[in-house]
Amino acid sequence: MDVKWKFDYYPYGGWIDVEGNSVAVKMPFRAEHAGRKILVTPSGISTSPGHGEPAMSGVEPKYFDDATMEPVEIPSDDFITLETK
Repeated sequence: MDVKWKFDYYPYGGWIDVEGNSVAVKMPFRAEHAGRKILVTPSGISTSPGHGEPAMSGVEPKYFDDATMEPVEIPSDDFITLETK
């Protein structure tokens, strides 16, 4: 299954499939992107208070090469393929 992370309202987001449907995916997990095996882990994020809103906290995915554990940049429009067992 191909999925990508989409922020609904920063810092809140979730995984969607190619049709735009919400998909329940629990991080961490392994996937593939452009022929590279990757590890996807959650990373905490937060916003500062302002413009009438309080500070908010959420998560976003971080991507790492599965073999070297080096960070991998994946464009926000790209889908990744979930590893199947």
